Amino acid sequence: MTSAAALMQHRMHKPTLAELEATYIREVLQQVGWRKAEAARILGISRKNLYEKLRAYGIPYQPASRMLTNPDTPA
Repeated sequence: MTSAAALMQHRMHKPTLAELEATYIREVLQQVGWRKAEAARILGISRKNLYEKLRAYGIPYQPASRMLTNPDTPA
């Protein structure tokens, strides 16, 4: 496939419902500072359901910047 054809195919890609949901969940988490209870409330789902979706979509439970901090210090 030529690069022009690959570019055209990429532009024509319509995201799946799962991709849209994962993107929306990430955006909501970022907006609320990764507070899961608040994100779940905004999304209209339980925290348990939010954690299941995070696991299913491979979204980390906390932002990468928090993962790099010393685990002995509170976030």
